[in-house]
Amino acid sequence: MGAGLGLRDTSGAMNLANSLGLLGGAILEAQVAKDARREKLGNAEADRIFALTSEEDKQKLSTLDILARSEKFDLADNPYAAARIDELRGQHLNTLYKNEYDQSVAPNQPLAKDSQENAKTFEDYMNSRLKEDGITFTNSTAFNKGFFSSRPIDLLEQDAKYRKRRQNDLEEKRNAALSSKADDIITNSYGRADADVARDLQKLQEDEMLTGVSLNVRLKLSEGILKSLALNGSPSQITAYGETVLYFDDTTGQKVRVKDLNPMYKLIY
Repeated sequence: MGAGLGLRDTSGAMNLANSLGLLGGAILEAQVAKDARREKLGNAEADRIFALTSEEDKQKLSTLDILARSEKFDLADNPYAAARIDELRGQHLNTLYKNEYDQSVAPNQPLAKDSQENAKTFEDYMNSRLKEDGITFTNSTAFNKGFFSSRPIDLLEQDAKYRKRRQNDLEEKRNAALSSKADDIITNSYGRADADVARDLQKLQEDEMLTGVSLNVRLKLSEGILKSLALNGSPSQITAYGETVLYFDDTTGQKVRVKDLNPMYKLIY
């Protein structure tokens, strides 16, 4: 009989434990669902409020001040809403500073010596602007996510822009050197045979072809040569220069001479 009582007591305890476990699970499940609703509501309302906030207030106001603008909900104790505002503010400032750098800083500073220096200059600017503004936020993890998450892509974009600027800079220096060399040839052409002057200018145009100077640029350089010859040379030198080859046609391989293509030559003659 004692054994039977013992079995009944154990069974009751197990049932109670199971019931409490089920109750605890239900409470936990309800809490998780409630928390998910708070997160969804907080994120949605934070997105709405931030979109309506002015540019100045996005930088000036604290996170709680922005949340207080909600007419629908009290978000002061909603950590998800606060985190979302901080993340959005980080994204916004990242975009703002990048635009400043691209439009006002990068074009007005010396070209970096290499990609590494260019990347450091960009990051130093972004970090100094953030420090300068002294933005206040409640969730540093969320803010940093917004501000820094796109940094790898930002650096790749900056490197592409840097390489393009560097290429343009090299092309400008090359074109200036070619133009200067043409001026030297024409300046020193007095008393020289027309064929010798034309030969030197032809060599210059061959250098342009070999170094990949675009046809548009070659035409501009050729126009500059014709203008200089018109001012400082002679009609016979212009005629001799007109016979020089500007480029070879990609399709036919035929020589295209200055006199055939350059509109400046046709204006002179």
